[in-house]
Amino acid sequence: MYGRVQEVPQTEKTPFYPRSPYAGAKVYAKEYVEAMWLMLQQEQPDDYVIATDETHSVREFLDVAFGHAGLNWHDHVKVDPRYYRPAEVDLLRGDARKAREKLQWMPSMCFADLVKLMVEADMRLLQDQLDGNGKYVI
Repeated sequence: MYGRVQEVPQTEKTPFYPRSPYAGAKVYAKEYVEAMWLMLQQEQPDDYVIATDETHSVREFLDVAFGHAGLNWHDHVKVDPRYYRPAEVDLLRGDARKAREKLQWMPSMCFADLVKLMVEADMRLLQDQLDGNGKYVI
C-alpha cells in the first residue's frame, strides 16, 4: 500500500505520512531546515557547517536501534569483513561552532532520540504493511 495518501488534494493541513526512507528523512530534517532558514536571514551569504559536533559508531547505532525495539542486534546482524571499505575515513565530526555563534543554532535532538525516532518510523511503516493475518502485503 505504498500509494496511500491521507487526502487528495493535499493541503497545508494534511498530516505528513512518510511512505519511503526519503520521505521519512524529510520529517527527521527539522533542525537542519531551521538552520537553513537562519542562514537565509543573514545579511551576507556565508557557508556554515551544520552538525552535532558528535561522532558515533555503527555499533552505537545498532545498540540504540535494536535496544529500542527490544532486540539484541547480535542476533540479527552479521558483520562480513568482505564489505569493509579500506579507503574509509577514520573519523567524521562536524564543527558547528560558527553556526552556534552566528546563527544561534544548536541541534535540538540527541543521537539516541534521533535513532529511536527512525526505529519508530520504520516500525509504523512495517505495521502498515501487515494484513489481518500478520503477513506482509507488498
